[in-house]
Amino acid sequence: MFVIIPTGTDAPIYHLPIMTGVTIAMNVVVFVLQLLAPEITDSCKLVFGTLRPHTWLTAAYLHADFGHLFGNMVFLFIYGLIVEGKVGWWRFALIYNFCAIAASISIGVVSIFMSGACLGASCAIFGIMVVCFLWAPENEVQFHWGGTFFFRVFGGAFFVSLQNVCFFFVAMNLLIAAYHWFEMSSEVLHLLGVLPGLFVGWGMLKMRQVNCEGHDFFSIHSGKKGQSQLTVSEEAEIKHERVERIAEAKRELETGLEAVDRYIDMGHYKNAFKRFKSLSLSRPKLLLSESRLIKIANGLEKVPEEDRLYRELMGYYLKHYQRLAVPVRLKLAKRYLDDEQPRGAGRILQPLIPPNSKFKLSESQRKTISKMQATAKRLIAEGVIEVQMDD
Repeated sequence: MFVIIPTGTDAPIYHLPIMTGVTIAMNVVVFVLQLLAPEITDSCKLVFGTLRPHTWLTAAYLHADFGHLFGNMVFLFIYGLIVEGKVGWWRFALIYNFCAIAASISIGVVSIFMSGACLGASCAIFGIMVVCFLWAPENEVQFHWGGTFFFRVFGGAFFVSLQNVCFFFVAMNLLIAAYHWFEMSSEVLHLLGVLPGLFVGWGMLKMRQVNCEGHDFFSIHSGKKGQSQLTVSEEAEIKHERVERIAEAKRELETGLEAVDRYIDMGHYKNAFKRFKSLSLSRPKLLLSESRLIKIANGLEKVPEEDRLYRELMGYYLKHYQRLAVPVRLKLAKRYLDDEQPRGAGRILQPLIPPNSKFKLSESQRKTISKMQATAKRLIAEGVIEVQMDD
């Protein structure tokens, strides 16, 4: 006695084989019902030359004997593990039953003028075997073998790629069918099951309903091996997540700016500016509006102990806005001179001094600048020691 049984695969599995297990269980339950009530077999098998649509599906869940059932189920487990592992339970259910029905219809067409009947899951299993071949040709199936010889038990394991497994079974059935001139037989039925598998496997790849991570048959043979292509549903999910992130960021920003406005309304100008700065940490391009900035500056200008924060705010204004640049620079320069920092005042006034000035100055502004320059020169001449502060 000698047996070979597929027991595992190295193909990536992203979904538990729930429907594969359910399908196997259904086949076992139906087989038990066949034993208890044999008439079920006659009413549900596919009879050649007749039109009984319900048998297109029911015939795929019937089996002739235990050996027939066991052989089909072990291969259904492996192929189902791979296919369901990529697309999930409900897509696998559609693929398996589509292959069963499509194969039955094909059998009905070619056997319309014949007599006889057929049953078994083999056609559907050949279909999902071909799907495995298209989706994961280089992945391997592990086989365990065992036997007895002169009362001694032998056994072991080996691995075969899915493309070689598929080639072996298709070639074997093709050769046997050809030898018998393609007379209706199990081999011809199996080959008819290959066609829906090719259709489904190719179609789902082309419509990007399955992500084989660049290891499918077409990617490998077109030089795109390993170049993963997202499925339509994965792309939609990523797009949805991106839209949600953008919406959430927008909500956070709106909430944050509302908090800035509340602080301004309550006269908490320091907190308003700090709240804005915390918002801008994750949004480098975020600008404090000129109206908000002016309100905060006007509030901080009256608080001597917040002089450093005031200067920072004025520096922010000069970096991003120009409308009030002249009065802002004059106010800042005065602050520096009041704190006996003449060089700091000079840096602030420099852009206002002709001939390099781009600003139109009034006569009073020119006089104010001249006075500030004179004060700065006097302080420097007196040897004032400057404590450097942030501009």
